Amino acid sequence: MDESAKLTAQVLLDFYANAADARDQLDEDKAFDDAFTGLEEAGAFTVEVDDDDEVQLDVTPLLLGTTVTLQWLIGQLAKAVDYTEEEILFDLRTFIERLETE
Repeated sequence: MDESAKLTAQVLLDFYANAADARDQLDEDKAFDDAFTGLEEAGAFTVEVDDDDEVQLDVTPLLLGTTVTLQWLIGQLAKAVDYTEEEILFDLRTFIERLETE
């Protein structure tokens, strides 16, 4: 894992903590803005436009940072509640499916 992915994982954790502590919409907006700025600074993604105006987007550090964070969290949760990781992923997918969309 490179430094960008590690920094990205830290930004994601900070985003969670700040959003969880938000007292109102202004706090939530600040948490989001700070996270986006942090992701940019961490190099979580790069955007390049070539001579033909084609956009190349690389989100490798974002995916690696997210994946390692989820792997650790799901592993710890599985141990704590005596579920398999597959059972936790199924429950998480079910939870996500139930979320309201705009």
